[in-house]
Amino acid sequence: MAKMIKIFSTPEKFQLSLAKAVLNEAGIDSFEMSKQDSSYLMFGNFELYASSAQAREAIEVLKSNSFL
Repeated sequence: MAKMIKIFSTPEKFQLSLAKAVLNEAGIDSFEMSKQDSSYLMFGNFELYASSAQAREAIEVLKSNSFL
């Protein structure tokens, strides 16, 4: 299994969904993880990960689409 690299983090779920859709459209697989506190939903972030083989390309795609 390839090592996963965090490529994006945001407190807003909709931003994460948009970023994931942009990566998917570019042919890059990604994995999302919620680091939000289950008791206090205002604390914590949503994180997006890509494989180490695709991380650099994923970051470039996110930059070119103004996510980073």
